[in-house]
Amino acid sequence: MMNIVPDLSHAGAIVWRNQSMESLDVARIKAAWATCLAQSVVPSLAGNFSTLDAYLASLVMRLKYYRFPVTAASQVYMDRLCDHATVTD
Repeated sequence: MMNIVPDLSHAGAIVWRNQSMESLDVARIKAAWATCLAQSVVPSLAGNFSTLDAYLASLVMRLKYYRFPVTAASQVYMDRLCDHATVTD
């Protein structure tokens, strides 16, 4: 089980401001997710909830709790992933 409760938004704001590589990494992630979500008919990246979504859960939690800016589509995906029973347990 992951300990994913803390609010790290202050640290995230500092990282976002000072580390340009992180913003480039997040931009690449958002672009990849947009491509996958556009091709998927369900709210997961590769069809139904899969190992890909489970693999990305820790990344989603980092984006969420550091409050890095994401697109609306990425936010919808992140919310759905966070609400999935496999992730909430």
